[in-house]
Amino acid sequence: MRDFDGVALMHLSPPRIRVEHAVLDVASQAPDDAGAVSVLSDAVQSRRTTPDRLLDALKRRPRLARRQLLLRLLVDVSSGAFSALEHRYLRDVERRHGLPTASRQRRARREKAVVFRDVSYPEFAVNVELDGRLGHEWTEDGWDDLDRDIDALVDRQVTVRVRWRQILDPCRLAAALTRLLWARGWTGRPIACGDACAVGVLLRTHPGPADAAGFHAASA
Repeated sequence: MRDFDGVALMHLSPPRIRVEHAVLDVASQAPDDAGAVSVLSDAVQSRRTTPDRLLDALKRRPRLARRQLLLRLLVDVSSGAFSALEHRYLRDVERRHGLPTASRQRRARREKAVVFRDVSYPEFAVNVELDGRLGHEWTEDGWDDLDRDIDALVDRQVTVRVRWRQILDPCRLAAALTRLLWARGWTGRPIACGDACAVGVLLRTHPGPADAAGFHAASA
């Protein structure tokens, strides 16, 4: 390893390398994108390090395997995409299909607490809650999720709950969200990512936001 003296903490027992470099080493060896972003996200969420410190460490590792991938993932983590599921949504659903840029981890005040919306399109009163395998399987979590959805409906906001099955079919999800966003006032057009993309089928059968005008008026 280059710059070993700046990376290693030889005065500790046992000797070790700095946490940022350890995280980068593990992430660089992950089998896929989701595994790599999980390593980076877990390190940041546990407050052992920060995206900026990881980026600084990455600059000192020009020959690290999968360096460009890690750089892209760190930029996404810096933007607030703090889970593998959120990263897949950001990359495969939102960016790849030209959907509006969402707010992430947006604060919302409930009667007795402050909650954070995973993905929010406040201009169109649409929230996307990303339910991964962990954290949403317990009964109390289920009740909390239901309370959040009810609060959103009271505020005339639509909540879409997305799990891995939907994320792994990103074109279909992007097409469904396009119709919902059109119905809520979005006037843009999404992008088909390929010949078989469900968004392309949608654009051929539904020319644009005007198709959703009736639903938009009914939901206003």
